[in-house]
Amino acid sequence: RAGGVVWFDPELRVGYRPRSSLSALAQQFAQYGRWKRVVLRLHPRSLRWRHLVAPTAVVGIVAGLLLGLIWPPAFLVPVVYAGAVAVAAILASRSLVMAWHLLAVYPTMHGAWGLGFLAGPPRGVIRHLKARSKLGENYEDS
Repeated sequence: RAGGVVWFDPELRVGYRPRSSLSALAQQFAQYGRWKRVVLRLHPRSLRWRHLVAPTAVVGIVAGLLLGLIWPPAFLVPVVYAGAVAVAAILASRSLVMAWHLLAVYPTMHGAWGLGFLAGPPRGVIRHLKARSKLGENYEDS
């Protein structure tokens, strides 16, 4: 859109290193969520429904748990989420061990991404970006 060039090289070899712990995975996804919020503020037309799934899930699960204390049917929200995670883990797994791991990985990814998105970037970072380049000129530091 900005007139730049994107190169694709099918010969390119890329390595992947999985995170060593759930904590490291959570940190990665929280940072991704924080900065996705910045990108969406800078480029609102790039927003897709999938960008809002994790933050919506976090809000829905927390609201379901809290509201469920006074209105028990609200507990269905976290129960449905847990069921969806279980089905997805089973369908994506080739072994029972992998399914058990995914039961921890999926909620970690969704929760950290959603919380990071809701929290947004640390204050002052946007001011720094705005001062150093035109990148942040459309972003309001809220």
